[in-house]
Amino acid sequence: MIVVDSEMYSVNFGTNSALSSSIHFNYITPFLPKMSRANILPPALLFHLLSPLPNQRTLNNFLNANKPYVLIELRSAATNAFAKNIHLLRHAGIRTIIMPAGFSDWKEAREASSKIQDIIEQEEKGTTRIVEQDVWTQHKPKMKNLQSIETQGKRTQAVCSTQSLDYINNALSGNYITVLQPYTVSRSQAIQYIDSDTAIQALIETMEQPPMKYVIADGTLTQFPKTVNLSMSSLNFDSARTGHMKSLLSLLSKTSRLLLAHTDAHLVQNILSDKPVSSYVSSIQNGMQIKEYTSIMTLNHNRLDALLSESFGKKLSTSYWDQLKVAKVLIAGDYQGAVIVLNEGGYMYLDKFAIGKASQGSGIAEVLWAAMVEAFPDLYWRSRVDNPVNKWYFDRSDGHCAVSRWKVFCYGKKSADLISDYVKLANNLSASFE
Repeated sequence: MIVVDSEMYSVNFGTNSALSSSIHFNYITPFLPKMSRANILPPALLFHLLSPLPNQRTLNNFLNANKPYVLIELRSAATNAFAKNIHLLRHAGIRTIIMPAGFSDWKEAREASSKIQDIIEQEEKGTTRIVEQDVWTQHKPKMKNLQSIETQGKRTQAVCSTQSLDYINNALSGNYITVLQPYTVSRSQAIQYIDSDTAIQALIETMEQPPMKYVIADGTLTQFPKTVNLSMSSLNFDSARTGHMKSLLSLLSKTSRLLLAHTDAHLVQNILSDKPVSSYVSSIQNGMQIKEYTSIMTLNHNRLDALLSESFGKKLSTSYWDQLKVAKVLIAGDYQGAVIVLNEGGYMYLDKFAIGKASQGSGIAEVLWAAMVEAFPDLYWRSRVDNPVNKWYFDRSDGHCAVSRWKVFCYGKKSADLISDYVKLANNLSASFE
């Protein structure tokens, strides 16, 4: 089966051999290990395959979690490519639950579940289990193991029955790809289809833990930015879809991630990495408003000074603000994060990227980075060679070069042509901290 690996190639640019030999650009290439269809890739091999990327921490969290699983909400027809990707997840030891969504009645949902099973089993027989998810709603009797959930501000009882939860857990324990058929029983004892949003919330609430990754797979979408800030999304989601995503984010834990993916997108690498690495996968964040400033005169200097000092653990030079050639400043929320981009040597230079300590790990960094990339398609910056954040920078850059005490990063279509200029400019910039 295919597992995607990322390899780094050294590429020579220009005539300065001493400089060009240290320039690196990142390219994604497939790695094809030979293995039996029944085998599961051992953790050691997964670590080896992901070693060029700073994703081992995400993989480590996944492998060390108690009964980790991935929940996929399928909002369009399953395809052969989708089936192959689901089997890749299974061979990587990733337990998978698939919830067909967007149907109006029980028969449609049941037919969709059967079609999903059929197309997956065309790849490998006997690898799936269809589980009828009995969702207990308000009219069901309360029991000690039932939990309440908040739905649009109203207290609503919606959980999986103990029996259906046992079926789901048994299927997962057997490494079966689990396809759900959600339903409820009316007061008149008639089986009724229950909307997938309620069924999904019930499942997450009733399981021992939320999924490590939640994937909304939709083959009808065409735009997949790396990060989608629901507070400022340009994808024009309708209110129902936006509300559904916000509800999911409130249910998922801090270690979970919500992804939006094309039905045919490669899933293994995106699930095991700490950010989307495919052109057809987006990370969904609740996000916050990002304000743009083109002049430092309108900024709250005290708030921004405090943010930068806290984030970097250093105090700004007293002359810092006097020498800036500001192109744009981005402020996240109420000064929880900030980006300062300067015009240095005629090119856009990332001078400061800061996230307040209380907001670190909340997803603000990805939202702010996405806003910066949208505003500046070509950018360069520098970081000390021993900076622990360099792994994070490497994963978000198109190239880098080590020179003196600095590591210079860049992204954009012009990176290959401008890297030598970037390095020279970055190496001559003055220090901004005392």
